[in-house]
This record gives sequence, structure tokens and C-alpha cells, in this order.
Amino acid sequence: MLEKDHIVALLGGSHGALNAQLERITDDLDIPFLTAIDDLRTEMGKSKIDFWPRPQLFEAVVDMFTHWKWNRIVLVYEDDERIRRLEQLLESEEYASIRFYLIKVHNGDYMKAARQVKELEECRLLHRKDCSEFSRLLVDMNPEHTYNFLLASLQMGLIELKHWFLLTNMELSTMDMELFRYNHARFISPYPVDSTFLTENRDAFNFSHFKEHISEKWAMKTDNSRNLKMMEAVFTFDAVYTFANVFNELSSHMQMNDVPQTLCRKSSRNSRKYQHGRSLIDNIVHNDLHGLSGDLRRLNGHPLKSNFSMRIHLLGYSGRLDDVSLEFSNIFNE
Repeated sequence: MLEKDHIVALLGGSHGALNAQLERITDDLDIPFLTAIDDLRTEMGKSKIDFWPRPQLFEAVVDMFTHWKWNRIVLVYEDDERIRRLEQLLESEEYASIRFYLIKVHNGDYMKAARQVKELEECRLLHRKDCSEFSRLLVDMNPEHTYNFLLASLQMGLIELKHWFLLTNMELSTMDMELFRYNHARFISPYPVDSTFLTENRDAFNFSHFKEHISEKWAMKTDNSRNLKMMEAVFTFDAVYTFANVFNELSSHMQMNDVPQTLCRKSSRNSRKYQHGRSLIDNIVHNDLHGLSGDLRRLNGHPLKSNFSMRIHLLGYSGRLDDVSLEFSNIFNE
């Protein structure tokens, strides 16, 4: 992000490796680095501000299967880093009564993974009376990989009335579910877009046009890839929205364009930090804003200081995508 003739913040890209390189630069210069992707790296530097609601997503997922009293959960994943992030869930005494069965998709073989779920369900490998409970699946993959697994599951006969699929990618509303919506299985996913923000800003911001624009640009640049991540666009919007508000507020009582200018490190000189960078970073983290994804006070790392909650989308018997947030309002706002 530019202010007249110099950079005052960096917005992260869509690839974690690129962001890691950019973060080293912003750490050195004290420039705010705003990211909005589901980065599998959990380390945080001095300048990175992550708008992806990772802790809140974890809590929402746990609240849902706790609410439904799921005792057996098949966790399907493709990336080992995702399992490391779920260690708290898998190892905690609090969830010791829940039995997790982990199935990894190897080398893109979604049919093999679906077959393993089918074998669990049919008790081919386990002689247990509770095999009928292996119809609750927690699918922790990106939208494209999730679609591929659901397609394999459909071919394997795993999308029926008794099956529940809890998706962690938060993209149920944007994924192409036409093949799956009338098989009576239930698909559930958290949805972070805040209805209050949409109502209060409907004259200035058209969310439908926003989604159409993102979808059209994505289709044009990726040849209609199924890996559209609309929620990353939502969090990117909030990153820019937050920075603009904070920068404007600080500019009202600080001279943000004064010298000396920020300089990168060279062989002949050391770097020169952005003198207002730390003030910007601190004020972004400790903001008091309400954005497209809800309460942005979640950035401060203290859940009790924010009122962040997620809506819940359900695609069920009717084949229609429903917002069932009211059903969960009590457990998310306890």
C-alpha cells in the first residue's frame, strides 16, 4: 500500500512461501505486513498481522461437533501441516471421549481415501458395534481438494442420508455442490461474513457485486479452477479496510509523511526502519473496528476482548443452502 511516494504497508500474497520472504523484509523495516490466507505456518514475526481467523475457526468446528455429540469422527486431510495444527484437538483430555480416525489423501488418490472411509463404515477392518457412527466426516482441505474428495465419495456411495460432512475451508457457499445437493447428506461449514456489516453498509458496499467480481477475475485468470477462495478475498477486504481506518486516524494527530524515509538494507548501508511502522502495527492489532468478517478486535490475540462469531451454513435435505446460525447462537456466544 502506497502513500504518495513510499510504501507504508505490504499486503500478503496467496502463497505462503512468498509471504515468508516478504515477512523477513517487513520485520527488518517495521512495515505492517497484512495477510489473509490460510497459511499453514503458525510462526508469527514482528510485523505480520494475520486476518485469517484460525483460532476462531477451530473453536467453531469444535463447538459444532460437540453440539451434535459426535463420538466418532473420520478426519480426512491431505497436508501434514494441517494435522499439526489440530494436535490440540487430537491430544486434549477435554476431547478424550471422541475417537478420531485419520485418513490422509496420498498423491491425489481421493478414491482410495473414500474407499478407506467406506471400509470403516462397513466394519471391514474393525469389529465394533459403533461402526455405524463412522458417517461423520471432518474434511480439512482446500476447496478444490474437498470437491475431489466429495466426488470420489459420491462414486463410493458415501453421500447418503446418514452422512455428515463438516468442511473447514468455509467455502460451502461458493463451491459447486450441484452433484451432491440432492443426495440428502448434510454439509456444514462455518461462514465468517457478518450480516450486520452488510446491512449497515448496504448503500456503500454491494457484497453480491464484490463476489461476482472476484469470481469473474478468478475464472479468467485460472481457467475456471475449482480452488476459488472467496473468504480470502473477504479477509483481504478487511485488511485494507482496517489499515485505511487506522492510517487515517493516526494521520489526524501524527505527521505520517515526515523524513527520514525508510530504506532497505544494501551492501553499503544498513536498513532504516519506518519510523511510524510500530505505531501502525500496534494500532491495527488493537483496533476497535467492525469489518466484513465481523469484530476485528480478534486481531489482538485475546478472544475475551472481542465478540467475534461465525454464521453456520447447512446444505441438507432440501438441497438448499440455509443459514442455521440461530440454532448455534447460544453455544457461540456463551
